[in-house]
Amino acid sequence: MRCGSFKTLNKSNQRLVQTSITPFGNFGPYKDYPGSDLTCSALGGFLYLAGVDNEKSVRAPDNQSYRMAEAYAATGTAIALYNAMVTGKGQHVDVSALESVCTALENAVQYYDLQGVIRRGKGTEAGIGIYPCQDGHVCIVAIMGQNRYLWDRFVEWLKKEGVEEIELLEDEKWTNPAYRATKEANEIFSRVFNRFALTHTKLYLYEQGQKNNCPISPVSNGKDLLENPQLNSRAFWKKQYVEQLKGDLTFPGEPYELEKLKWRLGSGGPAFGQHTGEILRELGYQPSEIDKLEKEGVIHVG
Repeated sequence: MRCGSFKTLNKSNQRLVQTSITPFGNFGPYKDYPGSDLTCSALGGFLYLAGVDNEKSVRAPDNQSYRMAEAYAATGTAIALYNAMVTGKGQHVDVSALESVCTALENAVQYYDLQGVIRRGKGTEAGIGIYPCQDGHVCIVAIMGQNRYLWDRFVEWLKKEGVEEIELLEDEKWTNPAYRATKEANEIFSRVFNRFALTHTKLYLYEQGQKNNCPISPVSNGKDLLENPQLNSRAFWKKQYVEQLKGDLTFPGEPYELEKLKWRLGSGGPAFGQHTGEILRELGYQPSEIDKLEKEGVIHVG
């Protein structure tokens, strides 16, 4: 939905800051095109990076282009508000979801600009990725690039754990990214690491990995998040009474801590049909008409 003209609104309030978030921005040949997260992610190149050669792209979970646009909108609005406070002049913050996506492509554009190379995902690389364990999965980065030091710490940890066939991971070839991308490397690494990981929990692997300076983390589910000691120590989760459930429900709290301001949850989401009558009355419907529609099952008034 397009908001009112900034030029018109600004006439009555010179300090006004107006922020709009649209798929393609408020000018340019695509400005009037409809768009969605999938549209912006595909057109912006984000989807292409989420795939490997000869395979279809994979859409990332959630609406990533929206999340990116929201973050830039918040930043741009804060800057514009500060400028309005200093100068007394507001401005329009025009946020494009497409442009927001284009800032999240790492160095894909530069690869083509400098070398004429079109980047894609690497596919499976031994030592990097998601692996099964006793009660779920863990994410591990045992090596990056040709970082022998990182790899050696990982191998030493598994040695201390008495993992079988660990000698297979000691060869210098494991620091070569090209070798780690081979089928042989993936089969060997998975066999050695899975044998160890499948006998331990996510928590054990996480804590021992941290003690041995190995980047490894549990792949958390909802239960894990609610029990996470870091989040609970910061009182991240908040309880709120939900009328339609007749009980408390847990919600995420503040994603940041402020010294002087305290986070407070707003009202809960509306119950089914809670505002239907109010909206229809604003649209000019008479009470008798609303009652008739409800009796006929056309609407539900909460």
